[in-house]
Amino acid sequence: MDLKFSPSTNIIRDSKKKIDYIVTANSKEVFNTIINNLKSGNKVFNLIGSYGTGKSTFLWALQQNLSKEKQYFIKLNGQFNGVQEFEFIKLIGDSKPLSEALLETINQKNVNSHELAIEKLNDFYIDKCQRKGKFLFIIIDEFGKFLEYAAKDNPEKELYFIQQLAEYVNDESKNIILISTLHQGFSSYSKNLNKQQRNEWEKVKGRIKEVSFNEPVEQLVKLSANFIDDNYNYKFSKKHLDTLNKFILDSKSSVIKDIDKKILHQIYPLELLSSSVLVQSLQKYGQNERSLFSFLAANDLYALSSFNQKDIYFSLASVYDYINHNFFSYINSKFNPDFSKWSVIKTTIEKIHGRFTTDIESRIKIVKAIGLMNIFASKQIIDNKDFIVQYAKSALNISNAKVLVKDLEKKQLIRYASYS
Repeated sequence: MDLKFSPSTNIIRDSKKKIDYIVTANSKEVFNTIINNLKSGNKVFNLIGSYGTGKSTFLWALQQNLSKEKQYFIKLNGQFNGVQEFEFIKLIGDSKPLSEALLETINQKNVNSHELAIEKLNDFYIDKCQRKGKFLFIIIDEFGKFLEYAAKDNPEKELYFIQQLAEYVNDESKNIILISTLHQGFSSYSKNLNKQQRNEWEKVKGRIKEVSFNEPVEQLVKLSANFIDDNYNYKFSKKHLDTLNKFILDSKSSVIKDIDKKILHQIYPLELLSSSVLVQSLQKYGQNERSLFSFLAANDLYALSSFNQKDIYFSLASVYDYINHNFFSYINSKFNPDFSKWSVIKTTIEKIHGRFTTDIESRIKIVKAIGLMNIFASKQIIDNKDFIVQYAKSALNISNAKVLVKDLEKKQLIRYASYS
């Protein structure tokens, strides 16, 4: 199977590219936040979300919607002060002054950037937008690179320009919106400045509305379901899957407490617990949505494409294999907050090889499942021992699970750390 997936979006390079964009509840909310704040006079936004949450692709879809290439969010009906046509200035973060990058983008290179940038931007706005009845969007992806440069090189001068730009855009007489993206809050980039400089940094921050752009676990599971439903065609027993997922919900083992049955059918061969743990682990160790679609689309070892239907489900044991293989360096480093828990899993697996001669693979699957539950399962889980026995039977396809779990407990090779 040859699935098409781009691990990253470049808002300039990919402006004419066709991307299979999936609209989420979060992206709709962000779009609506921009419109609603326009009415109240806020026109400068920072979209803040960790790596791989889809901020750049959202900006791509935003331009597509405004350019009437495809309606992703809303049909244009005068929401932007009655304006129906749009002009775009797009920048990608760089280690240089923002003023210089802005002037290069509007073809004004041979001027003193700090002193004349706002003046030249205003000329551009009047000529390209105001006279033609267009609304201007200034889009700055990877804005953090400009902020890092500003903090290191003449922060007062650089910050003053950012302040000027924000004030210019927020002028209610102008049809302009500025949207930038950051991986962390605006204030995080000022930690190495002195007190006075940090105070000025905070003043500028007050002119910019910060908007969260992190997808919840439930939303990423829904994204997975849409992708699997569109690209795979696995046959499965709905009755068996429904029984397993009801058991997982009733046990309160998953951080997801309520989800549509249709989604749970579409996400097969994952089940509710393995899908929620997979998403949590990719949020924690990987790059969120980017890592998720790599798992879904790649022809890699242990990725979804490697699933063998003899296993019935892509269970917690399979999730363990994928995470351990793809994030090996990080999970085995002291920077990983779960380092000790991963070490316990691996030590236990080694002991199983030395202490048992039968059912080695099944015992290891049980340990992998318990290990991931100790890191990611809900702390509200009910009856953890009975749960792992039933999960091993249904999801891991281990018929003698009760005996194997009892053996592992007797030799003190398993524990339910997160439930104690």
